Amino acid sequence: MAYGFVRMAGALLLSLGVSTPALAESEVIWAQLGAELYERRCSVCHGTEAIGDGMVGTLFRIKPPNLTTLTRDNGGVFPFLEVFQAVDGHRKIAAHGESEMPIWGDLLMDEAFLREDFNADDARYATLGRLLSLVYFLQSIQQ
Repeated sequence: MAYGFVRMAGALLLSLGVSTPALAESEVIWAQLGAELYERRCSVCHGTEAIGDGMVGTLFRIKPPNLTTLTRDNGGVFPFLEVFQAVDGHRKIAAHGESEMPIWGDLLMDEAFLREDFNADDARYATLGRLLSLVYFLQSIQQ
C-alpha cells in the first residue's frame, strides 16, 4: 500500500478522536462490522475469544497475543493508532519476527480492487473502512 494511504488513515484516526476510551454509538456499529471481519480473518490465529488460542496460532513459534488486554497493557488507554498500524501491516511487530501475520491492509486492498464497480479511490476507502471496523471491534472487546 502506498505511504499516502497510511498518512490519510492516520489523519482520519486523529480527526476521529480515537484516544477516547469508550465507544460512541457510531463506533459500536463499526465494531459490529469488524466482528464479522475478525471472525473470518483473525480468529483462526487469535481465537474466537481473541485470547491468542486460535488453532493455527498454536502452531506458531511465538503465540499470538491476547487482544482483549490491549487497553490494560497500555496503561488503561486503547492504543488505537498502534493497533490500526499493526493490522494494516505498516507497523513491525517484534514478536512476529519475519511476520507470520498477514498484511491485512494490502490483502483487503487487493480484494477491493477485484470489484469491477470500484475505482482506486473506492478501493482505498473501502479498505480503510474495513480496517477501522476491525480496530473498533478490538477496542470493544477490551477487558
